[in-house]
Amino acid sequence: MATWTVQIPRDQYPSLQVGDKVLYSSPSDNLGGFNIVSSPQILGDVESINNTTSLDDGTETTTLVIGNVGVNSNPSLNDFLLFEKDATVNMNSLLGYFAKMQFKNNDRSKAELFTVSTEINESSK
Repeated sequence: MATWTVQIPRDQYPSLQVGDKVLYSSPSDNLGGFNIVSSPQILGDVESINNTTSLDDGTETTTLVIGNVGVNSNPSLNDFLLFEKDATVNMNSLLGYFAKMQFKNNDRSKAELFTVSTEINESSK
């Protein structure tokens, strides 16, 4: 069974946990100003997370050990890494008593918001 070790910026993935699935996707051509990526492929599972400052310039990084790597998994240097939570463990929704949202249109042209939805459950009285 193969493993991979990869370093990622520490502050970009604060909710990453051991057991999360790691997927990768390759970027392709630019279409209409957007980068198009291929369908994500499963790389493996996060086996360990080591928060260390490992770069010479003092940049804080996280070293991940990814296990259960399949034989057909061949991510390249420019591929996107994605993480997926285990749905049986992480089934929580938002908690709290207050929500505030603000939608801004930063373009000068008119834009129309089609729909906004939320899931609200009373948690206490």
